[in-house]
Amino acid sequence: MLALQLRQRPELLAPPLRLLQVSPDRPLESLFVREGVERVSIDIDNPEVGLQMDVHELTFQDESFDAVVALHVLDAVADQPRALAEIHRVLRHGGVAVLQVPIDHQPRLAARLTDTGFETRALSAADMGSVAVARHGLIADERTYFATRP
Repeated sequence: MLALQLRQRPELLAPPLRLLQVSPDRPLESLFVREGVERVSIDIDNPEVGLQMDVHELTFQDESFDAVVALHVLDAVADQPRALAEIHRVLRHGGVAVLQVPIDHQPRLAARLTDTGFETRALSAADMGSVAVARHGLIADERTYFATRP
């Protein structure tokens, strides 16, 4: 779904961009490995990433990234508020966290994003139109959260 959203709205993650990708999704790498994007990938237990690191304890300086992408990660962490606080901390002002969780986790994530201080916009699969939903087998209510650090 994110690949389709970014194809329709490439300005959402336009270069130049310093990007932190948490627990990278290999099929999406072509979206992020391109000119003008400095990509850093982390995971707690995947040896094929750039750095082995826990999203609860990011070792990066404050305001190190323009964007953070974490797809279906925050529903699996032990302490979601702590992970969100770390993502917020490493984002530059005006930076965006691109987040997805399963539908049943979406209301809790939306509330926690607000509690953490993010300004959030959600794009649903339905926003791409019924043809795209049917063609790609998407769930109309599934959302991608674009959470900006003010």
